[in-house]
Amino acid sequence: MGAEETDYKSNPSRCNTLSLHWGVISIYFIVSFVVIFLSQVTGAFQPYSHTDPDFAASIHHLKLLVLAELNLLPSIFYVANKEPYRENDEPIKLYLDDFTSSNLKSLKAKISLEQFIFLLNSSYIKEDIVANDVVKHPFKSYRTIRRFVRFIGKLPEFTENEDLIRVWNHTRKLYKFPKESDLNASMESIIRLRQVYRFSINDILEGNLEMEIGSGLSIRHMVEIADHSCNLQLYSHAIDLYYGVMTKCSESQPRSFQDCSLLDLANIAVKLNDVIKKHDNLLVEWNDDLAPPDSSPHVFDDILDNITSPKFLSRKPLQIDHKMDELLKTKSELSQLYKDMIVSPFLYEKLCRGEQLRDKAVIASLKCYYSHKSHPIYTIGPLKFEVHSESPPIIQIYDIISDAEISQLQHEVQEEMRQSRTASAEGDDDLGITSRYRTSANAWIEDADISKFTYLNERIARITGLNTTGYFSSEIVQIAAYNPGNHYTPHSDAIFEDEIIKRLPESELQRGDRIMTFMLYLSHVEKGGGTGFPTLKTVIHPVKGSAVMWFNLNPDGTVNYNVLHGGCPVLYGTKWIANKWIRSNDQMFIKRCLNKREEREHYWEMPN
Repeated sequence: MGAEETDYKSNPSRCNTLSLHWGVISIYFIVSFVVIFLSQVTGAFQPYSHTDPDFAASIHHLKLLVLAELNLLPSIFYVANKEPYRENDEPIKLYLDDFTSSNLKSLKAKISLEQFIFLLNSSYIKEDIVANDVVKHPFKSYRTIRRFVRFIGKLPEFTENEDLIRVWNHTRKLYKFPKESDLNASMESIIRLRQVYRFSINDILEGNLEMEIGSGLSIRHMVEIADHSCNLQLYSHAIDLYYGVMTKCSESQPRSFQDCSLLDLANIAVKLNDVIKKHDNLLVEWNDDLAPPDSSPHVFDDILDNITSPKFLSRKPLQIDHKMDELLKTKSELSQLYKDMIVSPFLYEKLCRGEQLRDKAVIASLKCYYSHKSHPIYTIGPLKFEVHSESPPIIQIYDIISDAEISQLQHEVQEEMRQSRTASAEGDDDLGITSRYRTSANAWIEDADISKFTYLNERIARITGLNTTGYFSSEIVQIAAYNPGNHYTPHSDAIFEDEIIKRLPESELQRGDRIMTFMLYLSHVEKGGGTGFPTLKTVIHPVKGSAVMWFNLNPDGTVNYNVLHGGCPVLYGTKWIANKWIRSNDQMFIKRCLNKREEREHYWEMPN
């Protein structure tokens, strides 16, 4: 989630000049002027904006992809229906069938594709509305990317119609098309949704993902996702999907008869037996080092042998919490903290599914309240606080940023959004690495130098009581966005840990660690997308215009692992957040390091 983001970014345009030699100060002012001037021109700062867009992660670029398809659709439809049918036109027919079942099935008014195109050309159906509908829907997003990779990107191979090719060439110049890697990322999002929210094969086929959204996947799609799961060694998913396909296509009246007729079921049976062997081999070699950071280690709790075996028919996913007891018996030196680090992803996924893990008495002790004490400006309009955890404190503040301000932030960065990176403990890539454990898109805003955004720094300072305006005080604002299936596994926002601290430049070390995270929700999310704190067994749901804040450090300056947190996968909708990370060294007179236990609560004191 956003405060779930762990990369860092320095802002070279500000500096603590008090300790510098006057000659250096002169150079500093010249450099600062240039940087500030450039930031005034560009507004949003994005260190890897030269990279290709990530369609499975970027809301803006996925919307553009939908617009590109709507631009091509009428011409493709004309070729399919106005010209004599030829055998090599079959891919065009399959494409139109896929578009129809994906985009028209969930419409309240049942219309044909021809009627849809007429209403689209007549502007009765707005392109932006269609694009927003696709971007929010996990299966429509995947199927749109897939149609480009499998068909639209290769359209000249399927037609000789000069008018259609001319429209295609024009569209190709206006829009970027996705690649195979984008399709793979989209399939991984669906695998993730199935894993976290525990959807059945029928749920996927019908599109019933905890809410009636329609437009599910076809049998053919499920085979492709099973193939990709196998390539990733996600064997439990591959086995369930292959077997689900065989079961559905073996029914007396299969639901997706046309898809089944196009499949080689004998080949799928071979694939299923092959992946069962790989699964059993992996399970025999299983050890704690193979445990991935989630609650379902992609294997079952016993070897399966074959599809006729009773073990196969009664298979259950191996759970990390079950494995933990065995692990603790063999490694007694494991600390409780390490146990929490391993178990936390398991608890995180439970929180994402809406399971209540806290005692009712703990929940009853929490409170909501109004307060103006953090700053005199709130005397007339006090802040609205909700306590989600008392120790360590996690506080949500409501109505602190307006819809107009949110739109301005989103507009500033939407074209610069690229797949999020994480700080790497290895290698020399200062931009970090992409990871399947963090799938979102982000960009940065120079909020200290752009006059129209300085209010954000000032407002956060008034609410938190901490310094935020100097170079040493805080990082520039990060904007992050999550498409359906995007997530961030549990992690700490602190950066002075493990091997990462060895790679930080001196300027970062001088700023100190991230003492506090201040995360703003810039959107509502229809389903999913909460921020889960597994150690504290609580989840916070996005409320547009609110913010959540917590301390990342203990009173003695060490990392507080009790606030490990993760961004739950967005199930339906899109999620926007803004992260402000406040650094510790410039807070030395506000939050000094304390070693005495009795002073801890004073250190963690929040606005009241």
